[in-house]
Amino acid sequence: MVFFAEQHRIVLVRSVRGKDPTPLPELLIRMREQDRGAVAEFIEAYGTLIRRRVRSKLSPTMRRVFDSLDVLSSLARRLDVVVAKGQLRAMTEGQFFSFVNQVAENAIVDQARLVRRLQRVEAPDGEVAHLMRRRLLDGDEAPSIREDELARVIGSVPTEADRDMVFLWMNGRSLKSIGETLGLTHAAARQRWRTLRVSLKAILEEDVR
Repeated sequence: MVFFAEQHRIVLVRSVRGKDPTPLPELLIRMREQDRGAVAEFIEAYGTLIRRRVRSKLSPTMRRVFDSLDVLSSLARRLDVVVAKGQLRAMTEGQFFSFVNQVAENAIVDQARLVRRLQRVEAPDGEVAHLMRRRLLDGDEAPSIREDELARVIGSVPTEADRDMVFLWMNGRSLKSIGETLGLTHAAARQRWRTLRVSLKAILEEDVR
């Protein structure tokens, strides 16, 4: 899923206070220097574009489930944390938008809920949950999600329909609820998830070898 294309890499960003346009390279420098105000300027300037791109890349089913404003809010919070901690590594506009793409896609997953789910899931999903814990969780006392790994796992799921199911499962939905959302009977949802679970297991095992 790519939220930004080349034509959307606008060089000038208008600040939240109506000052002169701020060049994006300057904002990047400020963000690398842990200036959280630069995050606010970026979100203010690009918020409408981000929401439009999020909606355009979600399937109709997922658009009914996830509000693009919620995704934007999550993206803003996560970018703010990265900048505040001095963890932004992007040196160019292209690198920065690649990072924003990843964060925007990951924002669809309620990560706190996913951590809880992976810690408590038992059979028959226990094996997949165990592999996901190894791939996605960072830390034992207060585990967090490795966002780069989350993006890789989601990106490895081959079809949009299967990605929808994975997103819903990661967000704590029951198979009955997933089936209702996707227009499937409970039995059909269970069968589809069994098949998808085998694919997920293969994806997760391949990357830990």
